[in-house]
Amino acid sequence: MPAMVRAALLGNYAATAKRLGLDPRVYLAQYDLPISVLNHPDRRIPASIVGALLEQSALDSDCTTFGLEMASTRQMSDFGVVGLLLTHQPSLRAALKITQDYRYLLNDSLIIDVEESDNLAIIREEIVSDNQLSNPQTSNYGLGVLFKMFQAFLGPQWHPHSMYFSHQAPSDLKPFRDFFGCRCYFGADFNGLVCTSQDLDTPNQVADPIMRNYLERFLESMRSDSPLSLSDEIRQAIALLLPLGRSSIDQIAPTLGVHPRTLQRRLREQGLSYSNLLLETRVELLKRYMANGQYSLGSIAELLGYASAPAFTRWFQGQFGESPRAYRQRLHPSIHPARAVPSLARKK
Repeated sequence: MPAMVRAALLGNYAATAKRLGLDPRVYLAQYDLPISVLNHPDRRIPASIVGALLEQSALDSDCTTFGLEMASTRQMSDFGVVGLLLTHQPSLRAALKITQDYRYLLNDSLIIDVEESDNLAIIREEIVSDNQLSNPQTSNYGLGVLFKMFQAFLGPQWHPHSMYFSHQAPSDLKPFRDFFGCRCYFGADFNGLVCTSQDLDTPNQVADPIMRNYLERFLESMRSDSPLSLSDEIRQAIALLLPLGRSSIDQIAPTLGVHPRTLQRRLREQGLSYSNLLLETRVELLKRYMANGQYSLGSIAELLGYASAPAFTRWFQGQFGESPRAYRQRLHPSIHPARAVPSLARKK
């Protein structure tokens, strides 16, 4: 089953499209969505359709910041009951966990991971739809919404240490710097933001523990409505954590909120193998990166979780019967390996 999202994500699409000279009815109709879908925020629609709609709208309006325009007016209340629960979390750290615990009620394709070191926190956010990573506009929209959530907790004066985008830099960087109020890096290995660990643990003064407990009980009663299969959830988590070299079941299970032994048992009950899911996801992502042509082979190796080029080459030859370089040259004869972007974020 495809990843689904709440139609609430398009709540301000019509206003944004009109402001940029587009007819929202026409564009929604192109993806078999009636304009009335905007009046039913809890209706679920395929995440891939939302991504395609935003990309096409950005292209036709000649607005490379369409996703940011969409995010600029987002509020916690747009998340429905889950949004109300978020406002009563004791800290941002707890709120980020809630977005993952109840993502099946928000956005099946959303994966968030927190990594901390030396009092800095890297918040990675990926939109994984049908086993493919997000396009530029959905990335911008998702990061814009994440940024707005941080400001809802920490105040409008808050800004991240830095922002990272996996897509290439637009011709005009000013809208990004103005929106986020910090340095923005493009061509990065991930989509996300960097803040301090203290930001994550700043107490939320308006949190009501009684209301929080009530809302959690209510949402737990809806947990059976999750449309994502176990295998899809695991594939999404793998796609997020592979670039960090964290692809073992012991590292994936906590992202899904379960113990590794529990995850192993659930896989056995469904006749699934974690190693097969890991391999399938790695191959799918590899084909996507190779087809894109913008990444160096060293970058692809890192994105797939390999710490060294020889290890990646051995795996690749075992899977495809040829070297990574030969495979790429067949796909892109005109691209010299040295011209592909490096794995490290490029400063803009």
